[in-house]
Amino acid sequence: MYMLEQEFVWWKHGVVYQIYPRSYKDTTGNGVGDLQGVIEKLDYIASLGVSAIWLNPFFASPMVDFGYDISDYYMVDPLFGNNTDLLLLITEAHKRGLKIILDMVLNHTSDQHPWFTEARSSKDNPKRDWYVWRDKPNNWESIFGGSAWEKCPFTGEYYYHAFLSEQPDLNLRNPEVVEEIKKIFRHYMEMGVDGFRLDAVNTYYEDAAWRNNPELKEGSDLSSHSVAGQRRVYNYDHYLNYSLLDDLREVTDEYPNRLILGEVGREGKDEHAWKKYYGSCNRRLDLVFNFDLLYGELSGGRFGKTLKAWESLQYCSWPSYALSSHDQIRAISRVIPDQDACPWGNRGKLLAVFLMTVRGTPFVYYGEELGMPEYKGLTDEQIQDPWSIRNNYTVPTRDGCRTPMIWDDSKHAGFSLGSPWLPVHETYKEINAAAQQEDQASMLEFYKELIQLRNGTPALHKGDLEIIIDEGDFLQYRRIADGEVYLVSLNFSAAERTVEDTGKVVLSSDRSVEGIEAYGFEIWKLD
Repeated sequence: MYMLEQEFVWWKHGVVYQIYPRSYKDTTGNGVGDLQGVIEKLDYIASLGVSAIWLNPFFASPMVDFGYDISDYYMVDPLFGNNTDLLLLITEAHKRGLKIILDMVLNHTSDQHPWFTEARSSKDNPKRDWYVWRDKPNNWESIFGGSAWEKCPFTGEYYYHAFLSEQPDLNLRNPEVVEEIKKIFRHYMEMGVDGFRLDAVNTYYEDAAWRNNPELKEGSDLSSHSVAGQRRVYNYDHYLNYSLLDDLREVTDEYPNRLILGEVGREGKDEHAWKKYYGSCNRRLDLVFNFDLLYGELSGGRFGKTLKAWESLQYCSWPSYALSSHDQIRAISRVIPDQDACPWGNRGKLLAVFLMTVRGTPFVYYGEELGMPEYKGLTDEQIQDPWSIRNNYTVPTRDGCRTPMIWDDSKHAGFSLGSPWLPVHETYKEINAAAQQEDQASMLEFYKELIQLRNGTPALHKGDLEIIIDEGDFLQYRRIADGEVYLVSLNFSAAERTVEDTGKVVLSSDRSVEGIEAYGFEIWKLD
């Protein structure tokens, strides 16, 4: 029986907690988080009520792109610990009912991976065809800036890199490469890993004729398959991407209840692209990671538009929702630009209510449960992000959302005894996990209450969704399952909103007012 036919599916009805290991908890004093740090905090994570942990890459790597440049898929980088630590993490997480999702980078490796050092050594090396080579480059641009082609000093040919030059693209047309990837998947599923988040799935394959990408015309939609003034017609969303995902689906189906989550990306956001990556009733990807709410303003109109788009998909394509991630500005700082504002005021909690009550899988980025703000004051000397550095700081750094987790009000916020790799946010004395665990009005306790409500209410974790009102500053929808109906009302305006319904109030921002207060919310169980 396929997973979607089961009454309860962990990835479908549960909540996923994303951890950027470098920034979660350091147990060695070197200023970088590690796997033992995650193990140390498993009880805290379990107390949130989440079902799974998604770990950003911790594999062996020269860390040019902080783990997204892998030099050995089978080894934990010494910076994070060792393979024994990983096995212990999986075991201890499972004891607490937590699943483990690994971030798997298949588009490229590090240029220090043994496969590539062999491939570049000569044109007749057996590993040569494991990567993408050309005698002359075409006009394709790297996502990180500059040409996507780098000349190899040993052979004079050019290798392709969709991202950094230190991240050469694998040739996924080579069946030997695909078989090696399958082997990697089986290895980790045998260890007990419960799923994979696939990085940059849009970029797996390129046009075999190496045609130049067309230049963007004036007035073109810059968000649509574009980079550096060109439309990525020939090296993005290639139809063979689906073929590889089908192969990986077959492998994961050998093991019960495993997840494949795909980072389709902002430029694959239209309904047709989503459907192709899901396949027929999730027979390709179980989940497509939703980028729609990771950018720009967060308003009732924005939420309503996104809900309508995802609900327009075939029903068995289960949605996902995220407001923050390791690549984007934290949501709390997009709705409350003032970093000193109380993070557990209504506007912060309003985001959490939306995330936990819509139809789909919620993703919570570490610290989001605390209202942890974006770090906006990083100097050029403090910035570590290669994307920003290599573009002379003209590209906003992603480091602001990657600063250390704020555990308590001790030095370095309890993250490390050493000097952290990125500075701790200056509000850590007031905004930290220890303080919020003692405050019933805090964001942390609110998140726990919300997740508990979601987990215990079939209408909220598996029910149908029906949008009732979508007026830009006000969003209202019903969740329906097993004969029960819940009404969720979200007021994104600075004015009170009157709502008439009969039933029982399950959760409210403030019942002392007749309607819903400014930036307020209510969840009703209807009669």
